Amino acid sequence: AGAIGEAIEEMVALALLNPANPMARNVLGRLYLDAGAPQAALPHLMAASRADPAFREAQVNLATALLQLGRAAEAVAPLQAVLKAHPDFIPALDMLGRVLVTLERGREAIAPFRRLLALQPGDPEVLLSLANALNAAQETTEAAAILQALVARDPANHRALNNLANIELAEGRLTEAEDHARAAIASERMR
Repeated sequence: AGAIGEAIEEMVALALLNPANPMARNVLGRLYLDAGAPQAALPHLMAASRADPAFREAQVNLATALLQLGRAAEAVAPLQAVLKAHPDFIPALDMLGRVLVTLERGREAIAPFRRLLALQPGDPEVLLSLANALNAAQETTEAAAILQALVARDPANHRALNNLANIELAEGRLTEAEDHARAAIASERMR
């Protein structure tokens, strides 16, 4: 457990002293998430969200726990509420896009990732997420172009290489798919 375990113990004690404190409940929930225990995090994040519906970090953490527990559909509403009040809140935009892709609503996931890209131009993680949403929405030409640009910028980007290989494979471009898959494997081994 180490440092996370000690932090959880401290936050449990604080939450027991004041169970209505949304900050303490959110921090405890986040610690449980970081420890890989979304089920343990959920009641604390729900309590924090109910105690302070405007607490945007608690809403995003709640959505994260719900997503990790396979309850992605329930994660949409808290994220939409956060974005209604704070349309440029980066963690909510990112999580909403991820939730929508998980729900196989790729076309809807494109908008949060495009907004995120406008806020963080050129960010490779955002570009990968946008390409994933575009691919899920059957917009493979644009997805492939983004992935090719990422590979041109960083030839060892194994995630971009792998995603590009998957698109090429689905399109029947076997030689290109094999080349990119081999490059992805090689770059992963070098990490």
